[in-house]
Amino acid sequence: MIKLSKFTSKVNLFLFLYIANFLFLYFSEFLVLDFLKSDFNNFLRIENIDQDYFLILIPVLISGLFLVIYNFVKIQWTLPLVGFLNFSIISIVLNSLRVTGFSRLFLILHIIFIPLAIILFIENYKNLEIFTLIFFFILSVFLTSILFVEETVLTEIIEDEPNPNLAVFNYFYTDHIPSEKNKVENFSEFIPQLVETIGLKDKYILEKITICCRDYSSGSSGPPQRQKSVGYISVYDELIFYLTGTGEIFYFDGEDIEDKTINFNFIDSNFENINKNKNVVNSGVNFLGSWESTKDLMIIENNIYLSYVNEPSENCINTEILVAEINLNYLEFETFFEDKECIERPPEDDRKLRPFNAHLAGGKMLYIPKNNSVLFSRGAFRDYSKGQDKDSLFGKIILIDIKTKDVSVPAMGTRNPQGLALTKDGRYVIETEHGPNGGDEINLIDLSEEYQNFGWPVSSYGDHWDKDYYDLHGEYAPLHKSHSDYGFIEPLVYFLQYGGGHGISDIDQNLFTNENQYFVATMNGKRLYDIKFNNDFTSYETIIGYGVGERIRDIEFYPNGNFYILVLESTPAFGILSKK
Repeated sequence: MIKLSKFTSKVNLFLFLYIANFLFLYFSEFLVLDFLKSDFNNFLRIENIDQDYFLILIPVLISGLFLVIYNFVKIQWTLPLVGFLNFSIISIVLNSLRVTGFSRLFLILHIIFIPLAIILFIENYKNLEIFTLIFFFILSVFLTSILFVEETVLTEIIEDEPNPNLAVFNYFYTDHIPSEKNKVENFSEFIPQLVETIGLKDKYILEKITICCRDYSSGSSGPPQRQKSVGYISVYDELIFYLTGTGEIFYFDGEDIEDKTINFNFIDSNFENINKNKNVVNSGVNFLGSWESTKDLMIIENNIYLSYVNEPSENCINTEILVAEINLNYLEFETFFEDKECIERPPEDDRKLRPFNAHLAGGKMLYIPKNNSVLFSRGAFRDYSKGQDKDSLFGKIILIDIKTKDVSVPAMGTRNPQGLALTKDGRYVIETEHGPNGGDEINLIDLSEEYQNFGWPVSSYGDHWDKDYYDLHGEYAPLHKSHSDYGFIEPLVYFLQYGGGHGISDIDQNLFTNENQYFVATMNGKRLYDIKFNNDFTSYETIIGYGVGERIRDIEFYPNGNFYILVLESTPAFGILSKK
């Protein structure tokens, strides 16, 4: 009897929640389930599914999740906690399934009265459970059957009285069709335009100037998940150089930015010939290869440096650097830094046991004038064994002497370093890097030391995207939250995972002020941070975030015009950041 009573109580609660959520969705007049219907079509290959089934599936899912947490989390469930749980589960399910158009009024009523009913009625009148169970069961069956009775009646009406004016249609999402011309031709024909001016509170102005082309935006370029790198910029006197993610190089006059009429001039090069990785030079919606791309562009005196994901041996990749003397007619690249070690691309169906991600390449470069060297960040493509291995240059930040090509290692234990910036005194480098699911970091590197260890993948304030990784790869990548407890350097700043993602990217000094401030960009977060550090870089003082609505890949200051250029990947566009 006790077991039966417990079972009855749970079923009672489930049926009550099912009825409440069913009525909430059923009476939402403008409910939109097209996204969910499309997902069933794309991922489960279920076509023409009747959306009425979703009015059953969604309440079942919400009620089931509520019941599991409510019964298995052993706490004292007060009215506020039940209300919070109810609201949280509804929000998570509706957002995850991309359900829109539901009635806000019914949602508010649902949030208020359902917890009250659970605490004041269902939990207090358990002696009536058998009666309420019968009532809720009959009511749930009746309400569910209404969907199919209405459909049958409607079908009969349509069959008996056909109306030629009734709109009957199938709904499809549009696919972007790329241009048949190559990238250079498209750039030559494209006319950049100022499309938006944004005020970032009372401090800065961001002007968005479109660049070629929608085919090459992060949402259209790369594998099915998109997000191939759009491009990078570097300044050479009055000229601004632009490197695309697929290796084309253009330049234009900085005055074009002020006139809002950018004239892209293509510079031919031997990049496609010297580059052994043919995945890099492909782009567009039909490209099913990988995220592998160029990674950065840097100009030192009269030389231009290009980092990229190379393939030194078949199906095995790493991150390397090329260099060429600047010539506006033709760039003859040669190897500046190469590495015989590489990471093998495992088959798609083997990547749970052999983790791999082409995004985790690093590739950022920074000139260090003090010792005439290039600081170069290198990821490990999700190979967890490399970051703590001093015999490997993967998962490290290395320093390359320009003349001798000698390599030293100032920092190790890094995951996917995206940004490097010198402090004003030139002693330290501030490094920004992607964490896994959360755990983006800003680290401080002392250039006078070697092998400063920042902990990856032993320590991280993020989590594995796939929870099975803790069991499968916990030996190398346990992701302990503390760094210092395990002998590593704590990040200067770390970030959690936020709604829509984060993805910290480039960093540059904020030269609009004499304060110790830096601009830090994000990609999925679509925010630009203005971060002020204390004078000895032991902590930050303030962080101000500005939502710009675009993935920001790169930041570069143009001194002749006193503005920053941001590479915005979503449009794509250049963002011109100036002081208000």
